[in-house]
Amino acid sequence: MRLRVKGGINPYYVATFLNCEFGKKQILRRRNGSPIPEINHQSLEELRFFIPSKSIQQKVEQIVKKAFQLKKEAEEERREADLILENSLKEFFTTDEQKTFWKWSTNIEIIKTLEPNFWKKTISSKKHPTIKFGDIFNYQKGTEVGSALYQNSGISFLRVSDLGDLEIQLGNSSKYINETLFDELKDEFQPHKGELLFSKDATIGLVAKVETKEKQIISSGILRLQIKNKDFDPDFLMALLTNKFVNQEFVKNSTGSVIKHLNTQKLSEIELPLVDKQIQRKVASKIKSSISKKQLSKQKLQEAKDFVENLVRKT
Repeated sequence: MRLRVKGGINPYYVATFLNCEFGKKQILRRRNGSPIPEINHQSLEELRFFIPSKSIQQKVEQIVKKAFQLKKEAEEERREADLILENSLKEFFTTDEQKTFWKWSTNIEIIKTLEPNFWKKTISSKKHPTIKFGDIFNYQKGTEVGSALYQNSGISFLRVSDLGDLEIQLGNSSKYINETLFDELKDEFQPHKGELLFSKDATIGLVAKVETKEKQIISSGILRLQIKNKDFDPDFLMALLTNKFVNQEFVKNSTGSVIKHLNTQKLSEIELPLVDKQIQRKVASKIKSSISKKQLSKQKLQEAKDFVENLVRKT
């Protein structure tokens, strides 16, 4: 649904108000009872807004615009990191035989279907030195607690759907467990700060870095990756593991026609390209900056919402 703001009211302020506590509560109260919650036009017209002075509205706009700019810069730096790495890996995963085929097909799945050994040939003729996954990481699979033990709040029980673009992203569908269950599982299934989380089921190859010491437990679709080879920067490794060429290696070692499952026994033997150290540093720097700016962007949006909420409370 598209909203057009009338009466000279700042649209950035309106959007922030709708996303803050007071806007969300009004929307939730006015949702209908259909299987998929929604709000109709009449209910929208009944929403009540607190409208401050234009200078206050402009201040909110400035904060939101700064957040958008940081997000844009973060996305651009992520693209630059991916491009630097991809250019380094292109020849590694390409042979003359493959180049000929790609003149009329860009679908790796077609290649694998027409000639089962074709993909294997491209990997065996690599032009870079390699290192096995198991020589970089120790890894451990998560657990399952059963949906009956899920809660709407408490300690995060991380599932594949909670892994976003190089970060943990909790949302409305996220699940939680109680403190007692956490205490039973934490010694084996609580990820530690600095570790990487890697999805092995469904969407294979999603990666996030654990940035805090927050209490959380991982599900069986996620692996805890502990970096044992200190020659590698975790930010570079996130870029490498999510690269489209490398991801095909993981998919190749998975089973399941509808829902994919990565074979963890084979995982340690999967060969990863040893990228030039200078390129590793460039990629890691871009990824670090991208993650930092993305976090700052979220902080700015939260700052705008907090500012509006404080305004309303003071009235």
